[in-house]
Amino acid sequence: MLPEIKKKKAVSPMDNRPFPKRAEGQVFQVSRDQSVCAGCGTCELMCALVHKTDEDSASQVGPVHQRIWIDRNEFEGYPTVLPCHQCDSPECYFACPTGALQIHSVTNARFIDETKCVGCLSCREACAYAPPRINYDPDRDKALKCDLCSNRTEGPACVEFCPQKAIVLNPKEAYHEK
Repeated sequence: MLPEIKKKKAVSPMDNRPFPKRAEGQVFQVSRDQSVCAGCGTCELMCALVHKTDEDSASQVGPVHQRIWIDRNEFEGYPTVLPCHQCDSPECYFACPTGALQIHSVTNARFIDETKCVGCLSCREACAYAPPRINYDPDRDKALKCDLCSNRTEGPACVEFCPQKAIVLNPKEAYHEK
């Protein structure tokens, strides 16, 4: 009997990336006894508008550009906000073969540098959540994910403009899952 031959995994230059520091915070939905998401979509719209690029025309701003979603499950009776969890061990970061998924130098938010993204969606496939918290813009062939609005001094637009105050940005220490 012949011995089993194990194939070696090709070593990518991205395999040697340093382990990322913890993100400063996470956008999440507050408990239903404090505030109720109305499912209005303001968070989704503001996210898409804030991340609008010069390449986008006004008519192109829409669901394909957002980085936060609302699950409007009528059977549960209330909408659920689905933001990126800014994972401590971000599988999306390690799955990106081009280094497009990066860590912000100030907020430590995981974000996609669209100039390096080739649209392979390895990051989306690696996301630990279902549905994945990474969007895809087919017109530009780019993956998109929450960056905690690191370019805004006011913080995440979804939090600022939510009329029900149903979502907040909390420090990582405040929401460890049990």
